[in-house]
Amino acid sequence: MDVTQQSSVEGAIAASRDRYGVPPSLLVNCAGIADISPFLDITGPQLDKMIDINLKGTFLVTQQVIKTLLEEGRGSGEGRGAIVNISSMVGKTGFPNHSHYVATKGGVIAFTKSCAAEVAK
Repeated sequence: MDVTQQSSVEGAIAASRDRYGVPPSLLVNCAGIADISPFLDITGPQLDKMIDINLKGTFLVTQQVIKTLLEEGRGSGEGRGAIVNISSMVGKTGFPNHSHYVATKGGVIAFTKSCAAEVAK
């Protein structure tokens, strides 16, 4: 699936649900890219691509899986699952010539904490 496109994500989750009869109960978000560029040389398109894949992709797939789990689990006690978001230590520490990558990985860390606080039981 193309993690940057909501329709692609929705289609992949629906196909999985249709094939197995239940929504995915485990999600590992690990799609990501990296490139080495000095901060002052990073272009808008480079930044957009990094954000779209590393951060937006994690957001979209997580959102769709959680929506599907919650829809399936209403009233039945089901709907439980686990989500693992792969980030990087540089999301906390920074790293030279990777500022756009580091920004997305820091975003994944903050997103994971916020999402867990909102939807985890």
